[in-house]
Amino acid sequence: MRASRAVVGMLAAAGVAYGAVPAFAAAFVPSDVGMVVSILLLCVLYPALSIALGIVSARALRALWWVPGVFASLFLPLFCFSMGVPLGDVWLYAVGYAAVGYVAAAMGFALMCGGRTAS
Repeated sequence: MRASRAVVGMLAAAGVAYGAVPAFAAAFVPSDVGMVVSILLLCVLYPALSIALGIVSARALRALWWVPGVFASLFLPLFCFSMGVPLGDVWLYAVGYAAVGYVAAAMGFALMCGGRTAS
């Protein structure tokens, strides 16, 4: 039950970050600042979200191993639709976000297991 609430919360966070934030940026940010905003989204916000999703899924990694990959794959349709970017231009970002999420999940799981055995 606790894991399902965490997945719903992560789904909401990914939907807002991947869909709503770029849509608002495209609608309200002036075009000369738009490139800076998109670089901040792609290079700061989304990797941080991937790390956070990986750490949260590390708490129940055996049940939530799929979370970093699924949420990275949500990036493609939501970001491309909201920003009007072709899919071929950003697919490598989704692969990178999945990799970052899985590394964060593995590191979080290893740190949690290491803390249990040391006590």
